[in-house]
Amino acid sequence: MGLQRHAGAGAAARGGTAPLEIVRAATLAGAELLGIAGEVGSVEAGKLADLAVVREDPLANLKTLNGLGHLRADAEGVRRVGGVAYTVKGGIVYDAPALLARAKERAARSAG
Repeated sequence: MGLQRHAGAGAAARGGTAPLEIVRAATLAGAELLGIAGEVGSVEAGKLADLAVVREDPLANLKTLNGLGHLRADAEGVRRVGGVAYTVKGGIVYDAPALLARAKERAARSAG
C-alpha cells in the first residue's frame, strides 16, 4: 500500500471499518472497480499477482503492511516490527530488507 492508502486505511480503521474490508478495498474492490478482477485483485490460479509477504497478521494490525513496519512499545522496550519481509514480483521472490539496504547503499554512494 502506498502512503495515501496507509493514511486512508488508518482513517477507515478508526472509523470502525473491519481490517479485512480495508484489505479487500485495496485489492479486490479496486480491481472490480477497474473491471479487471478476472485478471488481478486476489490470489487465485490463473491471475496475475505481485505479493508483499509480512511476518505478522495484518488483520490484527494494519500497520504491519507498511513496508518498513512500525514502532511497537512493550515490556521489551521500543522496537521496529512488521514490515514487508519478502516481495514476489513476476514469480521471483525478493528479500525486502536486503533490497532496502542495497538501495540505501546506492543512494549514499551517489550522494557522496
